[in-house]
Amino acid sequence: MRGWGLAALVSAGCSFTKLPAQPDAAPAAEPDAAADASYPLACLSMPGYLGRAGTSHRYRVIPDLLDYDAATAACAAEGAHPVTIDDDPENQYVHSLALVDTWIGYDDLTTEGTFRWIDSASSGYTAWGGGQPDDNPIEDCVEIRADGTWNDRDCATLRPVVCECDPAIQPRPVPACQTTGTATPVHGRRYFARTDAAGWSAALADCESIGATLIAVSDADENAVADGLLTQPIWIGLSDQQTEGNFRWVNRAPTNYTNWEASAPTIGGDGRDCVLLGSPTGEWTDAPCGDAHAYVCECDPAPP
Repeated sequence: MRGWGLAALVSAGCSFTKLPAQPDAAPAAEPDAAADASYPLACLSMPGYLGRAGTSHRYRVIPDLLDYDAATAACAAEGAHPVTIDDDPENQYVHSLALVDTWIGYDDLTTEGTFRWIDSASSGYTAWGGGQPDDNPIEDCVEIRADGTWNDRDCATLRPVVCECDPAIQPRPVPACQTTGTATPVHGRRYFARTDAAGWSAALADCESIGATLIAVSDADENAVADGLLTQPIWIGLSDQQTEGNFRWVNRAPTNYTNWEASAPTIGGDGRDCVLLGSPTGEWTDAPCGDAHAYVCECDPAPP
């Protein structure tokens, strides 16, 4: 990773931070490094990135076959992100680059059925193919197909990716959990099942030490994944420690999905502020945060 130390890799996720706005200009075919010295993004001067007339953005296809998370990390390693498409001219341009089914930066990993761009853009433009998206059987990531239409696909599918280099967006370093060999990959997401019992805060700290977080369960599919990783109750990354009765995910994801057992949660300041996913039912209950339990870390290279 160019210029990033191990400490940065361990402590940071891989979401995208807006930089101060830069004036739009039609880019040269291959600007030299000196011209882009004021920018921290390697992709602005890397060979292989192509400019699109009338914009300051540059694009390239990484041809390696990658799952969606690995594709996100590969773009971020160059200071770019999987492409976000604002309108039909940009879709046509991306289509001209992507000659086979190729990842773009659009997914509903955070909230089932609510697709979002990886850089939080909100143009409202889509180019779904007929009958798409259909989530069949578990499809949370999006590819642009050879005909220019979009299709949702299992995030574990191996595809090339179109990276977009935007002077206004700075990716964070790729987290260490993305490249460690001890993860259990499920549907393209990397999980770490920890059997050594710990309190909730200690579990969270352990996950964060590798750039991951306590699992944030986005839907019933991921709840089943979490339940299947260990055969005992596990901590998940949900608590109401900040405000009694207001349960929040540690990665700030919306709490659109819950799976409480009938008697939970317990509200009333009794210290049951952290959440366990029970096995084999997969239902949730609140428990004292100091209790020691197993837990699951989730590696997300682009958290909300």
